[in-house]
Amino acid sequence: MLAAAPSANAATHSEIGVQSAGGCISAHGPGDWNKHCIDVVGKGVNVETVEGHLSSTVAPYFPRQICVVDVKIWGTELGGYYFERTKKNNGCGLGSLGVKWFLNMKFEPGSQICSQTTYEGRVPGPVCIQIRP
Repeated sequence: MLAAAPSANAATHSEIGVQSAGGCISAHGPGDWNKHCIDVVGKGVNVETVEGHLSSTVAPYFPRQICVVDVKIWGTELGGYYFERTKKNNGCGLGSLGVKWFLNMKFEPGSQICSQTTYEGRVPGPVCIQIRP
């Protein structure tokens, strides 16, 4: 099961499903309300997909166009091996823009998968999901 976990270095959020979890924190972006998020799909220690993205809204609650984000994800694979991926999305999106990885990997129980979505060179704090067997 995936769930949010407390961490001294990262903001976390509550579990949103038995086989998936996600969370968001405030971030710099083009709109009036911006957040960067992580969405993880898997079961137990097996992680199928991880997506990091930036979401942006302008008053009065309309999606804002976002162009070019850098996304970094990291965690600890089963066996204690450090895992990291980074990718730039040079496209544009209305309301949301990010990167999705299809991993199908096992991660260390009790560890976290974290994401940072950077926009215009501004790096927000990480948002993390805890791996629970």
